[in-house]
Amino acid sequence: MALQVSVRRLAWMVGLTGLYFGAGKLGLSLAFLHPSASPVWPPSGIALATMLLLGYRVWPAVFVGAFLVNVTTPGTVATSLGIATGNVAETLLGTFLINQFAHGRKAFDRPEDSIKFASLAALLSTTASASIGVTSLALAGYAPWREYPSIWSTWWLGDAVSVLIVTPFLVLWAENPRLRWERRVSLEAALLLLVLLSVGRVIFVASGPGNYPIVYLCILPLLWALFRFGPREASTAILILSAVAIWGTLKGFGPFLRATPNESLFFLQAFLGVMALMAITVGAVISQRTKAEAELQKSQEGLERKVEERTQEILGANAELRKSEDRFRAFLESAPDGMVIVNPEGRIVQVSAQTEKLFGYKREELLGNRMEMLVPERFRQKHLEHRQGFFANPHVRSMGEGLELFGLRKDGSLFPVDISLSPLQTEREILVSAAIRDISRRKRGEESMARLAAIVESSEDAIFSTDMEGRITSWNGAAERLCGYSATELLGRPATLLVPPGHQEEVTQGLENLGRGERVRYETTRMRKDGTLIEVSLTASPVKDGTGRIVGFSAIMRDIADQKRAQREKQEKEILRAQVDELSRRTHDISILNELGEVLRSAVTLDEAYPVIPRFVRELLPAKSGAVFELNERHNLLEAAVSWGGAPPHEDAFLPHECWALRRGQMHHVESSSSELACKHWKPRITASSLCVPLTARGKTLGLLHLLGAPHDGSWAAGEDALGEYKQRLAKTVAQQISSALFDLRLQETLRFEASRDPLTGLFNRRHMEESLHRELYRAARKKTNVGFILLDLDRFKEFNDRFGHTAGDVALRELSAAVQKRSRAGDILCRYGGEEFLLVLSDCSLDDLLRRAEELRDGARQLRLEHEGHAIGRITLSAGVALFPDHGKTPEELFQAADAALYVAKKGGRDRIMVADSMPWIVDPDRAPEGEKEH
Repeated sequence: MALQVSVRRLAWMVGLTGLYFGAGKLGLSLAFLHPSASPVWPPSGIALATMLLLGYRVWPAVFVGAFLVNVTTPGTVATSLGIATGNVAETLLGTFLINQFAHGRKAFDRPEDSIKFASLAALLSTTASASIGVTSLALAGYAPWREYPSIWSTWWLGDAVSVLIVTPFLVLWAENPRLRWERRVSLEAALLLLVLLSVGRVIFVASGPGNYPIVYLCILPLLWALFRFGPREASTAILILSAVAIWGTLKGFGPFLRATPNESLFFLQAFLGVMALMAITVGAVISQRTKAEAELQKSQEGLERKVEERTQEILGANAELRKSEDRFRAFLESAPDGMVIVNPEGRIVQVSAQTEKLFGYKREELLGNRMEMLVPERFRQKHLEHRQGFFANPHVRSMGEGLELFGLRKDGSLFPVDISLSPLQTEREILVSAAIRDISRRKRGEESMARLAAIVESSEDAIFSTDMEGRITSWNGAAERLCGYSATELLGRPATLLVPPGHQEEVTQGLENLGRGERVRYETTRMRKDGTLIEVSLTASPVKDGTGRIVGFSAIMRDIADQKRAQREKQEKEILRAQVDELSRRTHDISILNELGEVLRSAVTLDEAYPVIPRFVRELLPAKSGAVFELNERHNLLEAAVSWGGAPPHEDAFLPHECWALRRGQMHHVESSSSELACKHWKPRITASSLCVPLTARGKTLGLLHLLGAPHDGSWAAGEDALGEYKQRLAKTVAQQISSALFDLRLQETLRFEASRDPLTGLFNRRHMEESLHRELYRAARKKTNVGFILLDLDRFKEFNDRFGHTAGDVALRELSAAVQKRSRAGDILCRYGGEEFLLVLSDCSLDDLLRRAEELRDGARQLRLEHEGHAIGRITLSAGVALFPDHGKTPEELFQAADAALYVAKKGGRDRIMVADSMPWIVDPDRAPEGEKEH
């Protein structure tokens, strides 16, 4: 058995492969633009129809057939495989979409499914084959890229039109292959075929190019086929018409004739695709209508059978009623109504026990008396006339229809009654049987219902009720005003008439809840008679009878458009207020940012900049703690420059790799120190969120901005999350402001250092000294204090350089500079004046202070132990010239000249000594020294 199934399946596969191959070769014979792209491609429709009918398992046959078609066409095995893959992908995608969204092979039974078939299968899935196939050819060099759009559109159109024409034809005939035509129908079908061929010949063979209006003649036989036969025959007609149109166009006829065959077929196929889409859509509408009519006919026949059965039941009941006449008297006493039997003279001949209870008379008091004794005085004449009229035409009826009838009790009280009259034929005469029912309770109920109806009618809310099937049974005036329907238009019609599309599910759910006895209330949308939508509040409740059984539903519907509008306006105002608040906050933040930038730009040094940062950062980013770390490039450490808040940094200094933000080069945020990505420099005992932002400028890392949010244990006061998304972006902007300012300050300090310092010794240079001297002398003159000058010079420095080299000389200068600086006060000004000369300026000092300081410097120089490249390079000595302001001069030039002259005398006197300017017998020009004394 399994072998037979396998053989049968293989036969199907081989047959489909052969059919695909033959249809493919036929299609490629019409490929004029490119050997692999044809505007007529039947295999797409064949493959899709076969996969819809037989399932996805036939895909290998489609693949092999497509491969064989293309491998025998100019190209390579690779391009053939690519095209085959695209064809299979198109078929699989189209089949999946139709099965998923259009009921598979039943896609042509409903118009909505037909539209989905055309959209998903014909227009969408065919793009896969065209895209994969043309791309494969272009990549392999068998199709120029400049022609890619025209080849692709030709390929896609051929596939799409094939799906629209061939697939419906195959699927519809496979679903209903039998012909059950009568002779008359067969003759009509033959006539239709003749007319179809004639119209095709007139349009596509006998007409000339550009005669477009004539093409619409083909709609007539298609409509004939649709309305007289059905979708199956209509798909056959469009296939025949397509064959005639293609043949005529290729022969050079028809309205779609163009400059090239491919262009002619392209426009023709577009037209045929539209005709096919019209045919399958209208066919689905007709099919759906035909099925509905068949179901209606079946329902009507069932209804007729039920009517006939009911008629038989009524006849049987009448027969049973006749049989029960003999038992009438026995049942008379058990009747719930008061029963009175009266003869033609109006005398009572029989009463029931219930009559005694109703009127308060005993049976003996009633029998033989006239019926009028039970009727109020004002109704007795009318009663007599009614009785006479009944005996004149005896039949079952109500007495006094349309009138209010009352009974008269023995005690004289009146009560409302309903009286039903029935003739009783006896052997002697015709009697009348009167069933008298006390309707006092019913009257009270009717009055109550009338009051309730008045309340309902006067209500401003729409109130209506339905039966169990959802048909409207009542409809008040407010409902008419709200929905635009009058009561006569809606009574008996389904309440779903008010439900707009897309809300059917809520109705179904509501009915289920009501059926369980639940009360339903929700806000929804309903549709007025004119099609406009209204927002309503709907409250529905089940209606129960006396036994507690649910017999229907009542609903109250209130227009809440104004309420909704007010809610929306309130929400919009709240949103606008929130946006204004947010804008105000961000404007404030921008203002603080600008102020921060201005203050930082106004700072002269980093020591001035760092202390002002916390005030602005705390206002912009109300985190609980924070710190700014500065990168010490020399030691590769992040050092705390400034911190604030209740949780200072865990470490005042840490390595860059201990911070994730510096590792990654971007902002790093974690919620808790227990996180795997928490930085090591974060205090582990604090379970708070943390934010690290690198401080970078022009690609250079300057430091780190570190912030801590509120801890999760609530030990700090709760507040706005300082490290939320907006605050993180703001922190990044703050970091950019700080980074830019710090970079500029560092650059300024570097420039100031380079402009005022000697690069070798790090001491102030001559230019800075000259600028500072004027300021110091001016200040000393105002305060009437002294300023001391000590001009130092290395003895025999030229010989030192010649002996040990200039590098060793630089070592000597640096070591001497360090020694002199170490022995100077913070307020002293020390500079390298030139070569091996150094100038030390002391403010507010005496001549003794100058000499003592000069002596300390000279002793310090003698104590230096100089080494260069691991070897001792000897010792050095100093000579010094000392001058005092204002004793030895009142200008920098005079003071320097005096100190230089004293230095010259010290050199001349044997070096390694100190001379004061006023102890000299004369002053010489400092630029002129005795021959051999000038040292460098």
